[in-house]
Amino acid sequence: MAVHNMGMNSMWQYNIDDPGLSVDPSFTTVMLRNIPNKYTTKMLLNVLDRRFAKQYDYVYLPVDFVNHCNVGYAFINLRSPEIRIRFYRHFHAQKVKDVLPGFNSKKVLKQVCEVNRAKVQGSRENIRRIKQMSMLMQRLKEHPDWVPLTFDQNGNAIPLDLDASVERYVGPSRPKKLYDMPMYQGIQHQMQQAVAQQAVQQAAQQAAVAAAAQQHQAAAAQQAAAVQQAAAAQQAAVQGAQQAAAAQQAAQQHAGSMSSTMNVMQQLVLQQQAQAAYNVAVASATAAAVSAASSPSDYLPSDYLSPSDFYSNKENSVSSSGSTTASALPQEMAKFGKAATYDWYQHMPLNYQFQ
Repeated sequence: MAVHNMGMNSMWQYNIDDPGLSVDPSFTTVMLRNIPNKYTTKMLLNVLDRRFAKQYDYVYLPVDFVNHCNVGYAFINLRSPEIRIRFYRHFHAQKVKDVLPGFNSKKVLKQVCEVNRAKVQGSRENIRRIKQMSMLMQRLKEHPDWVPLTFDQNGNAIPLDLDASVERYVGPSRPKKLYDMPMYQGIQHQMQQAVAQQAVQQAAQQAAVAAAAQQHQAAAAQQAAAVQQAAAAQQAAVQGAQQAAAAQQAAQQHAGSMSSTMNVMQQLVLQQQAQAAYNVAVASATAAAVSAASSPSDYLPSDYLSPSDFYSNKENSVSSSGSTTASALPQEMAKFGKAATYDWYQHMPLNYQFQ
């Protein structure tokens, strides 16, 4: 057997082949869906009277207050569950154009009717619920043709008194809940304790998560500080290396200047030593000359002629031809002896330096 399933309301649906087998076989108020929007309450009553005249006592076709068209569904209360079963078989899953004729738009041609169990059951309860809606009642007073209709046994419409007070709900007493019974109070207490314990565990877990987050943040801060310290140390090391390189370069430059200074000083010392040796030699030669001048007879031969005497005596220096010979000059000069040596030192330049 095929079963028509309407999703969340499937518990109130019944078998298509045998609609009497439903979860709630005693309900009588249904909601007829996919009604063409141009349908009015009068048109709907004409359709219902063809097959179900005098078999319903409540009809309400809600209307949209903005566009003044019905909202696509109606609430109908049938007088017995058996009539509701026949109503279901006649309208449910049938093409709209067949069971609700009058409009042939593309939308209507594709649609099929649906019959569902209404949430509010009974004509009196539906009227009571409507009267509790003050805004809806105000609109219904402005549009009497939108007012829900009730019917007597002969199918005559009964005018609805919109100004009447709302009836007090009188229905079956509320059944005692299971958790109010003594046998379930212990279970309820245990469930409450379990919920409280679970809440405590969740609070402890949240506290642990918060502590772990704080530790993670502290570790991250320490790591960041360590990274900064390492960067500072690295920068200091680089600066120290740069300073050491600069110091080494300065030392090399100083060493180079010192070496050049030492070379100059050594040269000055050597020059001073040479000058001192020269001075000693000059002093020695001067002393010897002075000594020879005071007693020349001790150092010169008997036939010694002074240079002036030699050059004045042309007879000794000129040959018979009237010229002085080259070979006679060195012989004559040799006669000067130490006096010639003295004259050599006397005429030496004073700025001469020994090599």
